[in-house]
Amino acid sequence: MHFRQPWVMGMQQEVERLKERFHEQEKLLRECEAIKGEVRMLLMRVAELEKRNLPVSN
Repeated sequence: MHFRQPWVMGMQQEVERLKERFHEQEKLLRECEAIKGEVRMLLMRVAELEKRNLPVSN
């Protein structure tokens, strides 16, 4: 079998395209996880600031 056949080259190109998409999605997933961590930290900070600014009732 010759590896220069059109269908073999087409499959190799498709595999490369899918690998590239996989790496892009992997990068986006890491970025989303980092953003989730930042949002959690900001929510905790907001809660802390809101707690400090509660009016004191006598």
